[in-house]
Amino acid sequence: MNCPFCGASMEPGRLETNAVLHFGLHWPASLHFLPDDAFAKRRVSTPLARREGWYCAACGRIVGIFDAK
Repeated sequence: MNCPFCGASMEPGRLETNAVLHFGLHWPASLHFLPDDAFAKRRVSTPLARREGWYCAACGRIVGIFDAK
């Protein structure tokens, strides 16, 4: 995938978030990108944390792919 911001090639991976835990507590949530090889080594419990993501090393941005409902 090419970056929609700068046009450079992006690295595929997955997104991990702690937003589920922080939603009711009003704490800041974080979103992290994990390359496909690193993600396969981890055990993630929530479906939200297993979303497709892309990282652009050129501009330092993350793009997430989510289903519309």
